[in-house]
Amino acid sequence: TEFGKALVAKTAVVISGVHDVLRPDVNNVNDPSISAVVTHVGADCFVRAAYVGTGFTHRIALLDSAGHVVTNRDMVSVGAVAGPLCFAGDNIVTKTLLPAPVIGDYIMIMDAGANTLSIYSRHCSRPALGVFVYTRTAAGDMKMECVKSVEGAWDIVQFWGRS
Repeated sequence: TEFGKALVAKTAVVISGVHDVLRPDVNNVNDPSISAVVTHVGADCFVRAAYVGTGFTHRIALLDSAGHVVTNRDMVSVGAVAGPLCFAGDNIVTKTLLPAPVIGDYIMIMDAGANTLSIYSRHCSRPALGVFVYTRTAAGDMKMECVKSVEGAWDIVQFWGRS
């Protein structure tokens, strides 16, 4: 077991937009299965999920465009929840059931508090994600604070050692 992962994995989620929904046969409207749901994050953030696979799985949920968990759609078989990178292993989750996703929905990837930003890959010089913390105020309201901004182009240049 990984004691550190056991402590922090459930402390974070990553939410990414559904960029595309790929079907095995676009001409067969009777086949509800989906080859891949393409998101804006992938193996760059979920290095272990992409390269180790079954040993580092993540629970996922589908959110609608307003951010609500989707519960009112038919369940469909999804071959992969995939990232935007240029290789076939860029998968966060494979062979899963989800409510039927549409472009504009969001995928919430849970158990992301460990082995994500700490081992982020700058494959294709993609900038690291921003980090937001949610807390509850004394009045019971939720407060969100950005504790790490999304990296910009200059951050990438500095990472690669150029000035």
